[in-house]
Amino acid sequence: MELEEKLVEKLEEEIELEEELEEEKEEFEEFEELDELDELEEESEELDELEELEKELEKDLEEELEKLEELKDDKELKELEEELEAKLEEELEEKEEEKLEEFENLEELKKLEQLEEESELELESKESESEEEEKELKLEEKVEEILEEVKEVEEKLEEENELEEELEEEEEEKFEKFDELEEFEEELKELKEVEELEELEELKELEKELEEELEKFEKFEELEKLEVVKQKLKEDFDGELVEEEKFVELEEELEEKLKEEVELDEELEEEEKEKLEESEELKELEREELEEDEELKEEELEEEAELEEKLKEEKEEELEEFED
Repeated sequence: MELEEKLVEKLEEEIELEEELEEEKEEFEEFEELDELDELEEESEELDELEELEKELEKDLEEELEKLEELKDDKELKELEEELEAKLEEELEEKEEEKLEEFENLEELKKLEQLEEESELELESKESESEEEEKELKLEEKVEEILEEVKEVEEKLEEENELEEELEEEEEEKFEKFDELEEFEEELKELKEVEELEELEELKELEKELEEELEKFEKFEELEKLEVVKQKLKEDFDGELVEEEKFVELEEELEEKLKEEVELDEELEEEEKEKLEESEELKELEREELEEDEELKEEELEEEAELEEKLKEEKEEELEEFED
């Protein structure tokens, strides 16, 4: 009886296992997505474990059958053995069918896994192709950016060349101006020499005028002598009207000459003042021109230094950008 109870319990356990297998099969039928294949694999492992349990149960049953064979004397035991053998055969046939179904399911699982792997490989290949395309696009963009940078650098170099040409033109203009200034200075020197010559000529003229004045002074002395003579004549020829009239005329002539000499002296003084003023104005103009020349030279040197600094800064920036 104990054996029967054990057999019944084992049969109930097998029935429960079969029910669990059926439930798992139903769950397997419900799984259609590829992401749940891992769970199915776990279930297949559980099925393998169940198979191992079945094998263990079969071993136990065989052992019990061996024990039952020892008790063949009882007819009931024989009948039970026959029933048990029939049941076991049926159960074994059912289990074999179930195993075949499970094997088919496992084959389907393997096929699904292969399909999944193929799909993953296709996805990876597509992703790799898309990544390569993206890399190519990025490379093309980088090449375009580099070409744009090269164009910018070329434009900047052209601008620098233009600036250098402008600077060269400005330097040429400055050299021309400098040459003009040198010519102007030479002209000023020549003018100074001419002015010195003119001053010498003026001095000569002044000497001549002085000589003339001396002559006039001598004439004036002669006039004074004439006056003395006139007074003597007046004293000698007092009372004679004709001689008096002559003396009156002589006096008038002398007065006119004196007035003319005074006017000439005033004119000479005015001319000397004008000449002095003109010479001072010329000296001031020369000083102003020299100061302006010096200021122009300083401004040109400052502009050249600023332009050179700007060019150096622009070249350094372009080199840094090109290195970046």
